[in-house]
Amino acid sequence: MLYGPVAKDLLDFLHDPLHNTQYLDGLKPPSWGIRLMARTPLLRRALDQGHIIRLLGQRLRAEIDSLKVDLDQQLSADPQPPSLDDVPRWLATLGNYFDIDLPAPPRDAPEHFTDRWLEHRESHLWAKLGYTCNRITENLRLPSSYNFSILQHSRLWLAYYLSESLFLMAQGLMLGHFRNGHLVLRFSPLLERELKSYWLSEVSEYHSNSADQRQLQTLQQTLVQLGHLPPPQSTFLVDLLLDKCLSIHAQYIQGELKNSPLYQYLRDIVYIAGHLQIRALCGQQRTHYSEFAHQVSPATLSLMASALSSAEAPPFNSPQNFIQVQDGFYLRGALNLKYGLKKVVGHLLIKQKNPGSKEDFGNTLGNNFERDYIVNYIRALESERYKVYGELKAGNHAQVKGYDVDLVLHDQAHDQYYFIQVKYRLRDQPTYLSEQYQLMFRDDFHRGYAKQLLILKQHLNHPSIRQKLAQNGLAGAREDNSHFILLHNLPFLNYHQTQGVLFYEWNRFRNLLKAGRISVLSPGGISQEQPLDDQQLWQLERIVEAHFQDGQSGHNNRLNYALYRASRVRYRFADLDIVSDLF
Repeated sequence: MLYGPVAKDLLDFLHDPLHNTQYLDGLKPPSWGIRLMARTPLLRRALDQGHIIRLLGQRLRAEIDSLKVDLDQQLSADPQPPSLDDVPRWLATLGNYFDIDLPAPPRDAPEHFTDRWLEHRESHLWAKLGYTCNRITENLRLPSSYNFSILQHSRLWLAYYLSESLFLMAQGLMLGHFRNGHLVLRFSPLLERELKSYWLSEVSEYHSNSADQRQLQTLQQTLVQLGHLPPPQSTFLVDLLLDKCLSIHAQYIQGELKNSPLYQYLRDIVYIAGHLQIRALCGQQRTHYSEFAHQVSPATLSLMASALSSAEAPPFNSPQNFIQVQDGFYLRGALNLKYGLKKVVGHLLIKQKNPGSKEDFGNTLGNNFERDYIVNYIRALESERYKVYGELKAGNHAQVKGYDVDLVLHDQAHDQYYFIQVKYRLRDQPTYLSEQYQLMFRDDFHRGYAKQLLILKQHLNHPSIRQKLAQNGLAGAREDNSHFILLHNLPFLNYHQTQGVLFYEWNRFRNLLKAGRISVLSPGGISQEQPLDDQQLWQLERIVEAHFQDGQSGHNNRLNYALYRASRVRYRFADLDIVSDLF
């Protein structure tokens, strides 16, 4: 399954294939007989998964050794900043050695279907292009201006792309076999079981971000006409980005936090980020501070200028690659809005303390999210279906130690209980597969489900816990109607289950409480749909399938998922012609 246990040397290799080759070195070299079989078309089909992994590992290791010789001399910065006009040139460069194939649309297919076919192919090519280039720039600690040079280096780009496929094969999530002169890599049954929910999670995040962009576009005309945003619009902008990017809802900020200096500083930072984002939508990447100086405090400008100033091109995965300050100008960099804003806020605020407070501001925000925001938000739904109970924790003298639940949600319509542990991450925004795996097994995150929830799950019938449940009004919770949820603010981890624990991202979870409310983009604007009928939070498969049923969103999901599953990636690596499922 996705995010299952993984060996350290394999995860290190995935994170940085050029510099962490211990996994490849540990693979047994393919024998003379295996190499002969691989060169003989009639014998190739007899190679098993272990043989194919060793063959790929050998070729990848040889390619990495070759790349290391003079790689720094082969890469250079692009003197021109990227623009939308460059997209055809970049895609054409990638198309010289990497492509996505789809079955041709029927001749009598309506025009909108053909357009969707072309859009699907181009969007996935662009996504793979950016994802892989960014992995490389981060590993090599290069600014994003090197991305086109990296794209032109086909051997380097393909080595990184193949490293993820090899990782998935080593984890049993992809299977390889030879057919008609090609090495064919397909998803294994292990991954197939989770693929639809994984795809839906990715698509839901994409549509959420698109809806946010549409909201920003409504402010674009006002900013262009006036040169600034009036107070109602600026407040709306800040509240929107706090909620959608940082999981902070202004309505549920408690008085002490709301009136603190660092919270006001946070709102200033978010406003500047939003202002720059709207300017970027207008094609303007540079904005002089005087354009928004009257909207924020002088102290904010001074602190941001001090922390984000740089005359050099910033490394890709740095706060300055979202906002960089140069000679009074604020430069909007290459990082996307949600990731970049987290990066900047974490850099500027996470270790700061409000006057008189012993707690870091990052912890203060996390506690507000975990203890106040979620509980108060659910209570404010005015739904007769759900009742919220407070925390349930093991005391110092508890007979069963270690369990920790932040809230309990009782679905009164179905008499189901959800024991929920909440994890808030201000700085973390895992983008790459390696980062996602690393987070899942990091002690502070892993403890949230491997200890705090599972201990309660495994001891739910212990007399001391039965007594505690009764004392908290939860005597009706039994093994057959109790479920365990890790609720978080990490978009990649949705509709996931491991060891009996369900994983939901907060923005998705709160919409599920409203019959799965989703935003649907159309030429006429944004509309709302509610695909869920009576599905319950523990019924992951039913919830996922409901998003492929009736309505505009269901129709779009069925079509796009069918296109995704029909897609095949084609490229040549060393002496192998590879055809692969698109992950």
